[in-house]
Amino acid sequence: MWTPNSSASWLLYQTLEEHWFSTRVSSRLLGAGIGTYRDLVLKTESELLAIKGFGRKSLNEVEGVLSDYGLKLGLTERDLANLPP
Repeated sequence: MWTPNSSASWLLYQTLEEHWFSTRVSSRLLGAGIGTYRDLVLKTESELLAIKGFGRKSLNEVEGVLSDYGLKLGLTERDLANLPP
């Protein structure tokens, strides 16, 4: 069962430009129209890997940062609605 930590709700509305990703990963995500962590967690691994210049190493970086906050890729709107405040 997936369990986010208490920082997850706060993080979802932060822009990717402000936090923790390498310049390469940030620029690829922003170029694909993914501007917030909320946008990011709604994407799947396959969707990210389809972004030009975004490979397995970039995916591992993203998954590592998300896991620090108890988040993961492929969440649904319903998952997000059930996050603790």
